[in-house]
Amino acid sequence: MSREFSPRKLARNAALGLFLAAEISACNATAPTPKPTSSEPTFSPVPTVMATPLQSFDNQPAVTMAPPTPTINPNLKCDQRSVPNAEPVPPVVKEPDPSFKLNVPVLLFHQVTDSIPRSSDNSPTKIFDAQMKILHDNNWKTITMATLAFDMEHQIIPPSKTFVITVDDGHKANEILPILKKYHYLATFFDITGNYIDNWGKNKDNTFLTPSEIKALVAAGDEVSNHTLSHAHLTKQSQSALDIQIDQGAQDIANLTGKWPSSLAYPFGDYNQQVEDAAAACQSDRVAVTTVQGVGEDWAHRFAIPRFTITANKRPSALLKMLAPYAKEKAAA
Repeated sequence: MSREFSPRKLARNAALGLFLAAEISACNATAPTPKPTSSEPTFSPVPTVMATPLQSFDNQPAVTMAPPTPTINPNLKCDQRSVPNAEPVPPVVKEPDPSFKLNVPVLLFHQVTDSIPRSSDNSPTKIFDAQMKILHDNNWKTITMATLAFDMEHQIIPPSKTFVITVDDGHKANEILPILKKYHYLATFFDITGNYIDNWGKNKDNTFLTPSEIKALVAAGDEVSNHTLSHAHLTKQSQSALDIQIDQGAQDIANLTGKWPSSLAYPFGDYNQQVEDAAAACQSDRVAVTTVQGVGEDWAHRFAIPRFTITANKRPSALLKMLAPYAKEKAAA
């Protein structure tokens, strides 16, 4: 599994502490007591003397007051108070230095399976295993998209030979997960939430992850993040439909996993400025990824992070050679 480093722990705890302090302060705030406006003197009321009842009330249940319900702001996108039991993504406390940049390769896979014929969107398990093995044997290690976003925000440089595995669409992971565990690798699974909430069981092949399987991924240390509600072309949506695709997808994942997703994958890699703005408006989003080829992450372009699409045709040796230029221990200036 990917190791946690002390700078991440310190920064994460500080950010979460500030977030919780702000929430507690808001909940405990009370209105000031109004001052009397009359010039007449005021008197304390005379207490009423009540007779002591004959029966005992010792066994009566204590009366408790329900905690105040958080107010949901309809104008706030992905309002994290809408799923209060889910772990929130702490707000950004300080904008990072704009010159800080990471060069962490982000790899894109789709389906890893032996149950359907090999295609551009799926890889047989033997091929995926060989690709992961050569990276593992050459000391490459994984982090999730959430950790990459955290490192960007807090200007933490990951160890050399760090990369990210992303798996799009939410197909079943029973064939890919054992391979990831074999090499102590973690992945970020970008799921189309409508597939398991609305369509699971209606799909004749049942090829998508079930809710219990998604929870098992999170329990294994992997990340489940947002690939929208229905995998629509986001650039072709109205503003309201665009907001629903992103916001509902994030809320569905928070409800299911108990964690708000901090990253978004654009379906088909399809985005423009309006789509980027909608991603940035989602309260929990820190980064978004597309299918543009390349490497490079900086705060100004965090909602258009490029990925390398890896297919079954990518020989393990070619994959290793492709990543070689990014096996550096320091961020680019």
